[in-house]
Amino acid sequence: MAKLKEILEIETQRVDDQTTIHLFQEGSFYRAYEMSAWLFTKFVSDFKVTRRMLKDKESSFVFIGFPVTSLEQRLPAGADVEQNGKSILLCL
Repeated sequence: MAKLKEILEIETQRVDDQTTIHLFQEGSFYRAYEMSAWLFTKFVSDFKVTRRMLKDKESSFVFIGFPVTSLEQRLPAGADVEQNGKSILLCL
């Protein structure tokens, strides 16, 4: 399981990549953060996005989550799924 700091770093290092969604498994849920959350809600399934404040209280992040068991039901036609170290990549 990746730490939040690592996850947010992965998301901030994206450069014009609007075809890959990073899903991180946290317990029995997959979560998508920041750009991945936006891409998921726009192109895969509409979700309520949750915003949380970081410990420094000056910045925040957004994420969506869903049960691991429901991933296959949510996959769009033609999407590729691959394991990438600490995350699952969903390529649209």
